[in-house]
Amino acid sequence: MTSQSITRTNYFKLQSDKVDAFKAFCDDRLSGNNSFSVTEKDGAFWGWFGDDNLSFLKPRSEVAENRDDDESGFVKGLQSFIADDDAAIISTIAWEGLRYCQGYCTIVTASAVEYLDLSGLSIKKAAEMLGNPNWDTRNEY
Repeated sequence: MTSQSITRTNYFKLQSDKVDAFKAFCDDRLSGNNSFSVTEKDGAFWGWFGDDNLSFLKPRSEVAENRDDDESGFVKGLQSFIADDDAAIISTIAWEGLRYCQGYCTIVTASAVEYLDLSGLSIKKAAEMLGNPNWDTRNEY
């Protein structure tokens, strides 16, 4: 079975003096295939959506050498464009038939990056609701 996923961001603000640099960053690093789109809203907010996780990043063979073009490198680059008072939230939902269903997001601000996993968060919340910090379960089977 083949795994599938979709990715979408919120609309986020850029530093006003870095809009052109952000466009160049996207042109340089993102594949621009039909299943991916960077969108602009009201000239101030940006976001994207696409099939698959970050597979819309260009293959290393298509970008300059000595660049960190994996997901963490992309997120680090994105961080340099985010407005100080805003955050980009990259949400991904992934599945493989009925074997698993996962949801996670990456929250990117100008000063920090956090990764959240829906399965882990839901288990932690259930344990809290049950009053049993050791409660655990398995969501993938």
